[in-house]
Amino acid sequence: MSGVVGLVFAVIVPLLALFVNRSESSPCRRRMDVAFVIDRSASMGDENFGYIKQFIKKVSHEFLLSKDSVQVGVVPFSHHYALEFGLTNYTNHKALDAAIDKIQFEGSFSMLSGALKVVQQKLFMPQLVEVKSKAKKDKPLQAVVIVGDGGNLSGSDALYESSLALKDTGKRLFVVGLGRLEYEASMRMLASEPPKTHFFNAGTGKNLKNFVKRLANSICKDICPERRRFSVTEGKDVIAAFDYQPK
Repeated sequence: MSGVVGLVFAVIVPLLALFVNRSESSPCRRRMDVAFVIDRSASMGDENFGYIKQFIKKVSHEFLLSKDSVQVGVVPFSHHYALEFGLTNYTNHKALDAAIDKIQFEGSFSMLSGALKVVQQKLFMPQLVEVKSKAKKDKPLQAVVIVGDGGNLSGSDALYESSLALKDTGKRLFVVGLGRLEYEASMRMLASEPPKTHFFNAGTGKNLKNFVKRLANSICKDICPERRRFSVTEGKDVIAAFDYQPK
C-alpha cells in the first residue's frame, strides 16, 4: 500500500508543481479590461492584418484570462466598425484565439474615430454600471490598444474628440503604429501619457512580434491618474472650478 501511495505522490506532485509554475509565470493577474481596436483598412493590407491578429493573440497570452483578472474585447475597423466580441465572451486563450482568427480583412477606408466610439458606447459602457456598486479599489484598469496607421476618413478633429471621450472617463490608450509615417502625429495624439509607455511605432507587421512583451508590461504596470480639480480664484474667492482627468 505504501508503495502505491509513494507512486501516486511521485506522479501527482510534479504535475501540481508544473501547474503552479505555469500560473506564477503569468506576467499579469491584475483586474483589467482590455479593448483591442485593430485596423483592417486598405492601407494595412491583408498580410499586415494577419500579423496584427497574431500580435493581439500573443499580447493576450501575456495575461491571465478570467472574469476576476483580465477580460478582452475586440473592435476591428475599416469603413465598417462594430464590436466583434465583448469583454465577457471568452475566458480562455484557446477560444479567444479562435475568435480572433475568424476576423476577416475588409480593405476599405479607415473610420478609426467611429471604432473608438463603439469602444466607449458598446464595449465599456455596460461595465460602468457594474463597477458603480464596487469599491473604488476594485475597479479594473480599462485599457484601449489601437493597432493601425492612425488614418481617419472623418479627419483629425473627430479622432481627437473620440479619444478624448475615452480618456476623460479614465480609459488608458496605448497605440501601436504601423505603416505610413504621415499619420504619426495623429497616433501620438491618441496615446495616453507618458509616450514612452503608451506609444510604440512598429513600422511593419513583421516587427510587431518585437513589441509583445513591452506592450503587455506597459499595460499591466499602468496606473490611471486620479482626477484633479482646477480652480480659478480671485482673492480668497473661488470663481470657477472643475474636475478633470489627466490624460
